[in-house]
Formats: sequence, C-alpha cells, structure tokens
Amino acid sequence: MPILRNLEPRLDVDAVLAGQGCDQRLPASRRARLVEAAQRALATGGRLVTPQLVLETANVTGCARDEIRLDGGRLSGEAPGLRLRGATRVVAAVATLGPRLESEVSSLMDADPLLALALDGYGTAALNDLVNGACRQLRDDARSRGERTTPPLSPGMDGWPLAQGQSDLFSMVDTSAIGVALTESSLMLPRKSVSFVVGIGSEVEESGRQCDWCSMRERCRFRCQE
Repeated sequence: MPILRNLEPRLDVDAVLAGQGCDQRLPASRRARLVEAAQRALATGGRLVTPQLVLETANVTGCARDEIRLDGGRLSGEAPGLRLRGATRVVAAVATLGPRLESEVSSLMDADPLLALALDGYGTAALNDLVNGACRQLRDDARSRGERTTPPLSPGMDGWPLAQGQSDLFSMVDTSAIGVALTESSLMLPRKSVSFVVGIGSEVEESGRQCDWCSMRERCRFRCQE
C-alpha cells in the first residue's frame, strides 16, 4: 500500500483566493486586503501542513448498474457503477494535510479572521493540488501502458451516498499510517482530508470533471470554472 509523503504544494495567490471561493472573474476578489492575506497565508501555510496520501489498488472482478465488485471489496452505488464502467482496476485513495492547519485557523478566527480564512483557503487549494497531482501521476502511468483513467470520484457525489461510499472506500485503505479517521457520521478527521477512487482501463471514459457529478454543482462557490 504506497504512501506518498513530503509532497510540497505548488500554489500562488490566485489558488489561495480560489480556495476561499473567490470568483476570479470579479474585481472584488482582488481587493488589496484579500490579496495581502493570501500572501501571508502562502508565507506561513507550508509549515502548517503535512501532505500525505495513501493508495490501494484492487482488480475489478465484476460490475453491475449500481456496483463495482473488486477482489478487495466492492463500491456500491449508481455513480461507481456508471463512472467506473470498463475499468479493470480501481485505485482507492485518501489524502490529508494533517491537523495543524485547522488548529491554527481556529486559533486565529477571533484575532485575525482575514488570515484565518486565507489559511483555510490555502488548505483547500493545497488539498486540491495534492489530489490533482496524484491523479496526473496515475494518468501518466496508465497512458504509458496504453490505458486511461477516469476523473476522481468521491463519496457524497450524486449516485454515491456518503455513508456507503466512505464505508466501502475505507474498508479498502488503511489510513492509520497517515492519521486519518472516519467519524460515525462518515466525515474524516483531520477535516482537511479527502477520499476518492480512480478507475483504470483501456475502455474507461476519461473525459469529464469531478464537479460534473457533485450534487452541489449548481450552487457551490468552489465549483470548477470554465
């Protein structure tokens, strides 16, 4: 079970602002106070995060409309059955930044709320960067073998209920080595963590975006921009 550590986020001011949900198309998103707070977050955020990611690969043994059967378990739901169709292998992954950033955000919320929000945006951007980097590596490895990868699919998206998805995914991946735990309500601790799966195979659908499958895609301030 590979564990990736010592992963340094590659972020800029725009990424931090986007992580706060600022719409880069609006002049208000570039207000001097917001930009200055983002610059401060960039200067301090790196020492507050410990990016880590653990992956587990399982072979697909069967599929149906509402599930993918694996040699190490199953992924139950219409979304896995549809989005991972054609995969011969599935990679399950959990990524985290560790607990220090969210602790710092909480401690700063009263004294310096602007920096606290910028640091939270830094964390969102850093986690996205971690996931995107892992998905690029999986895609490049697959292409070197003449295969393709699906966009990442996370529990809680349309057609994959959070509780069922997290239960399925965490049964495949041992997250104790990176310090991630699942609560009774299926949320992850530390909170700056994310779980996802990627399908690999010569016949999978490679196009699309994560946001296309999210139940909040019409109203989410973090949605992908065209």
